[in-house]
Amino acid sequence: MTGSQEEQTEPPSPKQHSLAFEQLVQSSDDIVGLIAYAKFKQSIREGAINGNVPDPAARDLTPVMVNVLRSAAEQMIAQVVNDGIAAATPDIQGTAAVAAIDATRQEILAAFGSNHTDTLRAIKEETTGVEQHVTKRTGFWVTFGINIAAWFVSVVIIVIIVLSRGGPSLEDTLLDAAPHEAQRPTTE
Repeated sequence: MTGSQEEQTEPPSPKQHSLAFEQLVQSSDDIVGLIAYAKFKQSIREGAINGNVPDPAARDLTPVMVNVLRSAAEQMIAQVVNDGIAAATPDIQGTAAVAAIDATRQEILAAFGSNHTDTLRAIKEETTGVEQHVTKRTGFWVTFGINIAAWFVSVVIIVIIVLSRGGPSLEDTLLDAAPHEAQRPTTE
């Protein structure tokens, strides 16, 4: 190995050690701090790719930089949570609908008894009874009879109106409508 490779593998001296991790991460379960540190390391990497490698002393963060990185981490977490909620909403709503249907089914069964067969039989009997009633009341002959009765009533009403009008008598009206060959009876 060459000397430059050995220098790269040696641990940094205490003067070169960055305090960024200690500044950003408050405890081992500080997710916001861990993500903020990852954002910090990402910025160091991007700087290195662009040819801007900071010296080890410049890697110590100011309180403003700590707040900015932690805020960015909190926003990332909030976005992940919001995306997860948005993705889960249809499933949650579907589950809620299924639960509501099950609850309604249980209420119906409690009202009719727990035996499904009895409930279905009662519903079928009621449905059949309604169908028979409607069929009986709307059959051909019933409907035909109602229409004939309505026609007869309308003719009677028309005759009453014509007779009460005070115009020519029914006899005169019929004779006027008859062929002209018929002679009008004369009253002597």
